[in-house]
Formats: sequence, structure tokens, C-alpha cells
Amino acid sequence: MSPCHIGTLSRNAYVEIGENTAMTGVRIYSAVSVVIGKRCLIGTGTMILDTDGHELDPDVRKVNPSSRGTLLPVIIGDDVLVGAHSIILKGANIGSGSVVGAGSVVTGKFPERSIIAGNPARLIRTME
Repeated sequence: MSPCHIGTLSRNAYVEIGENTAMTGVRIYSAVSVVIGKRCLIGTGTMILDTDGHELDPDVRKVNPSSRGTLLPVIIGDDVLVGAHSIILKGANIGSGSVVGAGSVVTGKFPERSIIAGNPARLIRTME
């Protein structure tokens, strides 16, 4: 079992992990809010980030090198399975009961019981 790392990047950062959620070797970096539901399984090597980490505009970086860029909450619903080495980026909202394929890069909103995969992740299908 690999240890997980949870880093808060601002004083007001919020991380919530629901009961009976299991993860191995996961890295979570929050500057605003990361909420993971109950009974989720998150595969090894996955990264979850609610920020760009740094400002994308080089002119802004020159003036303020510690700027985190765009901040958007991440929401992972209950009973979500995230395959190994996925990257869940700022603003992602994964509906309950969904499956994220290994190695996916997830942005945007996906409905409940979605199967999503790819880089960028796209909806493959929904489960009945």
C-alpha cells in the first residue's frame, strides 16, 4: 500500500473524504475545495487538483509568482471508481456511481452512472 498525500494550498482550502472511501498512492492538492463521496475506490497514482497550481499567464506570473491561477471545486459523487493514474482537474464533477477509466484526464461535469475515459475524458456511455 502506497501512502496518500493531501496538500492544502491555502488557508481556506477544504478537503472532504466520505466514509468507506479507499485510495492508495493518491495525491490531492486543494486551494479551494475537493469533495469525495462515500464508498469511492480511487486507484494508485491518481492526482486530484482544484487549481492550475500556478497562473497560466506569464505576465501575471512575473508580478505574482505564487498565484494559483484558476480555482474551481472538484466534486466526486458516492460510489465512484477511479482507475489508476487518472488526473481529476479543477472544476470536475463526477456523478455518483460512475467509473473513470485508468489514465483518464477528467474535466467538466458528468452525470450519475457514467463511464468516462480518455485524455481528455469523454462520456463513453451511461449505465442503466
